[in-house]
Amino acid sequence: MDTRAVTPPDRPGAPPEPAGPAADPADEPGSPLAPELASDDPLSLFADDSAIVHPDQRVQTPRRARAALAWPIVAAVVIVASSLAAAWRWWPAGATAAAAMGTVAIETSPPGASVLVDGRERGMTPLTLPLPAGTHTVTVNGTTGRRELSITVAAGTHIVHHVELADLAPTTGRLQISGSSGAPIVLDGTRRGVTPAELADIPPGEHTVTIGDGAAAVTQRVTVPAGGVALLLVPLGQPAGQAPAWISVVAPFELQVFDGSALIGNSTTSRILVLAGRHTIKLVNAELQYEAVQTIDVEAGRVATIRVEVPNGVLHVNAVPWAEVFVDGRRVGETPIANLAVPIGAHEITLRNPKFPEQKRSVVISLAGPSRLGVDLRQ
Repeated sequence: MDTRAVTPPDRPGAPPEPAGPAADPADEPGSPLAPELASDDPLSLFADDSAIVHPDQRVQTPRRARAALAWPIVAAVVIVASSLAAAWRWWPAGATAAAAMGTVAIETSPPGASVLVDGRERGMTPLTLPLPAGTHTVTVNGTTGRRELSITVAAGTHIVHHVELADLAPTTGRLQISGSSGAPIVLDGTRRGVTPAELADIPPGEHTVTIGDGAAAVTQRVTVPAGGVALLLVPLGQPAGQAPAWISVVAPFELQVFDGSALIGNSTTSRILVLAGRHTIKLVNAELQYEAVQTIDVEAGRVATIRVEVPNGVLHVNAVPWAEVFVDGRRVGETPIANLAVPIGAHEITLRNPKFPEQKRSVVISLAGPSRLGVDLRQ
C-alpha cells in the first residue's frame, strides 16, 4: 500500500491526508483492461433515463396543434352561452308575464251594465276579463245607478265582484199634477205653482197636495216613490152630483193606470183621485208585456181597490257543473231546469253547489217569452 501524503493543489499548506487504497491496475488508463471496460458502460444495464416519464414532466404539444384543438372548444362554448342567454331572456319574461296576470269577474244586479277599466270600455255585465296585477279603477254604469270601484288584482288569482246597482236609487222623486188648468198648487203647505205641473226633487214618501181655492179646493194625499213619478189627476169643476173618489191598485210590480185612454196615475201611488161612478181601468207594464182591463164602480168619498192577479212566465236555468236552484228563497230543484212557471216580475235566483261558492242572479220574468239563466259556478 502507498502511504504517501497528497496535498490538494487548492489547499496549499494543509496537513497531508492519508492516501486511499492503491488503484487497481485495471483502473489505470494505461492498463490493458481499461479499453474493454470503457466500452461496456455499467449504466447500459439499466433503462435509459430519457425513456422514463417523471410526474413533474409535461407533454409538450406544438403551438400550431394546440391552436387547432382550442378552436372547436371555444366555438362550442360560445354556442352554449348564446343559447343560454337567449333562453334566459325569453323564459323569465314569459314566466313573469303569465304570473303577473289575474282574472276579475264583475256581476251586477240588474245585469247589462257597462264596465270601464281604467277609463277603457271593456264590455257589459256579467263580464270576466284578465287584468295585470295591481290596482285598477272599475266604473260600472247601469240603468239604475253608477258605481266606481278600486280593485286590487293579485297575480294568478281569480276574484268576483257583485255590484248591487239597485241600491243606488235616487233620493228624490217627481210629482205630476193634471186634470185642470190654472188651479193653484199647495204642497205640504207651500205654494208650488199652478196646474198642470211637474214638481221635481220631491222627498220620497207621503205628501199632502191641495189643488184650487176656497170651497172648490181638493186635498189629496199622494205617495212619491224615490226615483219615480207620482201622477195626480185632480178633476176640478166636476158636474153637479159627482163627488171625488179614489182608486188603489195593489200589484207586486209597477203599473201605469189609465181611465179609458187617459193616464191618471201609477200603482206606486197609494190612492188615485177620480170622480165617483163607473170607470174602465187599464193597467199596463210595457217591460213585462202585461196589460189588463177592469171595470169598477167607485162610490163617492170611498176608495176602490184593484188587486192584480199576476200571471206566470217561463224560466229555464242551467249551471256548470250543476246546482240546486232557489227562486226568492224557495227551492225549485236541481239543474238543468226547463219550463219552470214563475210569476212575472223581478226575482232573485240562488245557485248552490257544495264544491263552489254560492252565486245569486237577478232575473226579470216577462210575458214576452221564456227567460234563460246560465251560470258557470267555476268562475
